[in-house]
Amino acid sequence: MKLLILLAFCGILSVQSQKPQITPYIINGIRSPVAPYFAYIRFFSGRNSAWGGGALVSNQHILTIATVVAPWDPVEVYLGGNNREMMRRHDVATVMPHPNFDRNTRAFDIAIVRLTNPIIPSAEVHPIALPPLFQPPNFELPYEHEELYIDGLGMSTANSQVPSTFLYRSYQRVVSDERCRRFFIAETDQAFCGEDREERSNVCFGDLGSPAIGMYRRQPYLAGLVRIHPGNCGANQPAAFTRVSFFLNWVQSQIV
Repeated sequence: MKLLILLAFCGILSVQSQKPQITPYIINGIRSPVAPYFAYIRFFSGRNSAWGGGALVSNQHILTIATVVAPWDPVEVYLGGNNREMMRRHDVATVMPHPNFDRNTRAFDIAIVRLTNPIIPSAEVHPIALPPLFQPPNFELPYEHEELYIDGLGMSTANSQVPSTFLYRSYQRVVSDERCRRFFIAETDQAFCGEDREERSNVCFGDLGSPAIGMYRRQPYLAGLVRIHPGNCGANQPAAFTRVSFFLNWVQSQIV
């Protein structure tokens, strides 16, 4: 039963960039180039399995949401390329949900997965930068209206049964805390919402934990992790993301 509930949350975020051909995957997303930081995560409960995403933030650590990895066992991680079937599996040493994670309220919904062996950085596999540690007071990244892009392997519709074979990308803008609270009961210091009002793309089942990437001083950084998507993968309301900058001190204390 818990797995079925979790499956109802898993989602992929997709939006469109420029104006390439729109596909049905990631709900109006576009085929993604290689996202070297993207982690495909499978988790198991008995004989059943589901999947989500994460972001490689060091040569040995992946950031995702706790909902994806706790208390499931085992957890598998795949890295490299934009074709799910070609990604390489990496053994997992430990899974560390935030100590204050609450599954009922989804508070502190973040976790660190530590690989058994460090990856060897390459063009196809390397970490994404975390947000800068020192930010102006009361201006935690990402900012309202900031554009983010999300890569994921989630389902293309609410009726799909398997993840996408290829990685797809969506673009969304951060919406106001007021709009976020209209749809989700969430602490907006720990979370934020994003929405695509142009192509009406959105996340769908299978994308929980997938990374949302922003730009800070012309450098990409990990802004968020897909936390909640509309139950029917609808495109007329935002998706919610864990705000990585809120947890930065905890994350850095665990990956040094």
